[in-house]
Amino acid sequence: MRPRAELDRELSHTPFDRGAEDPAEFPAANSAGVRSRPAHPAVLVHHGNTRNALLIARDLCGRGVRVDLAASRSDVAGRFSRFVSAFHLVPDLYSQPSAFVAAVGAICRRRGISLFLPSLHEVFTLAPFQPVLRRYAYYPFACSEVIRRVDDKAVVSRTAQAAGLCVPSFIEVSAAPDNDIRLPFDFPVVYKPVVSSAARGFGIAPNREALKRALRSGASDKRWLIQQYIRGRLLVWEGIAHDGRIEARFQFEVLRTHPACGGASVFRRSIMVPKLDECARRLIQATGYEGFCTLDFIQEQGTGRLFFLDFNPRFGTSLHASLAAGVSFPYLLLQIAMGEHVSYPTYPLGVTSFSLVGHVRRLLGRRANGPTFLSLLKDLVSCLLNWRNCEERWLEPIPLLWALVHDRTPGLLRGRP
Repeated sequence: MRPRAELDRELSHTPFDRGAEDPAEFPAANSAGVRSRPAHPAVLVHHGNTRNALLIARDLCGRGVRVDLAASRSDVAGRFSRFVSAFHLVPDLYSQPSAFVAAVGAICRRRGISLFLPSLHEVFTLAPFQPVLRRYAYYPFACSEVIRRVDDKAVVSRTAQAAGLCVPSFIEVSAAPDNDIRLPFDFPVVYKPVVSSAARGFGIAPNREALKRALRSGASDKRWLIQQYIRGRLLVWEGIAHDGRIEARFQFEVLRTHPACGGASVFRRSIMVPKLDECARRLIQATGYEGFCTLDFIQEQGTGRLFFLDFNPRFGTSLHASLAAGVSFPYLLLQIAMGEHVSYPTYPLGVTSFSLVGHVRRLLGRRANGPTFLSLLKDLVSCLLNWRNCEERWLEPIPLLWALVHDRTPGLLRGRP
């Protein structure tokens, strides 16, 4: 097998464009990144070792869209996907952000790209470059100022309150407070970093000692949000805001999470709660957000009241839920990028989607205060009996095998987007 260094040298000088197109064939984007429809609509996806990259490539290719993949290393699993038209080697985003953006711009111009989709965490690093990216293609996420505002859980919670939404009571504390924390609500409580993603650092503390241990285990400069725990069902709203209106949305209920006592969703079911649309509209209007986003709510048991929990300005681990129900947000974003009319999508209710690996991990990572081993095992068996709804079923065998051989499994097998 050829060494990675040799592959990298070759890729840095060899174009991977399969088929030459005339750049003059593709019209330039306007200030919002929107262009008229080119002869061959194309999307550029970054990062090839994530589930979302492969899910997006499979979905768009099935709709007649050309999908290009960009990555900062040559041995990414997505490079071997049959749904990827071309592979491009680009500088590392985190160490050379300006060079990365310049490389993406050159690819978009050369290949006639209408839409650029980064992976989950890259949205925050790319936020300052949003105006630059939109010169080359439609970049469906907000500017740096708005991203900072909605990613700060304390700030966005206060914004939601001002917009008239119900928000669980909360306080903001440092990682290692000198004195006992005085809470205006009873235990158990929810704790999470003020700035985080993909449920990292999230937990439920049954008592004061457990809360203090959790806060001390974090970084010394980290700020935490301590929130009132509300019993109910977790509801998620996904949608696209464009030109001051909601162009599309999808709702689902989270039935199971990993860890089992609270975390990323691993089993979901499509729903329709009209009040959820109204809450999302008011919050998006209050924040001034434009682009794709995911909003988390909880419907209180007994009262039915909706409480806002979190604002996620990115694609998350639940992308397969909307795709399984027939709602393709990547394709809808492409339609917006090309200035086409977007028909408000409808979808069937009760469509389930689950992660098999997520269920295995919640079984192996069982916690003492969580569900029993037997109940978690039954959940896993139920997933095996409904294989057609499994998101791993959408993953191609060749990229998956490549990931296993080269130990590139975090994004594919651990369920990270």
